[in-house]
Amino acid sequence: MSLSQQTPRSIEIAPLTLHIGAEIRGVDLTKPLPRRQVKEVRDAFLKWKVVFFRNQHLDHAQHVAMARQFGEPTIGHAVLGISTTIPKSIRSPRAGSPTKTARRKW
Repeated sequence: MSLSQQTPRSIEIAPLTLHIGAEIRGVDLTKPLPRRQVKEVRDAFLKWKVVFFRNQHLDHAQHVAMARQFGEPTIGHAVLGISTTIPKSIRSPRAGSPTKTARRKW
């Protein structure tokens, strides 16, 4: 398929560097995405490896629902463990924890 015959995207993808990272615009992550947008976001993620969605205000349930559109979220983290109060989430490092201190050294 030639470039001129490609179907226009329903989202805007703005690369942030030449090789990795892109900002995705034109989606509302608080609602289920149409199948076409899910495919376009997935394709952008596979191409750019890191994607950003600015000014999206999701509560925890919306965040989990959004993630499920791309696969089943994993539970827990090898270092931080899991949250016992919020399902499908990881614990955040606390001030003074070894993880946070080690991360500062990087």
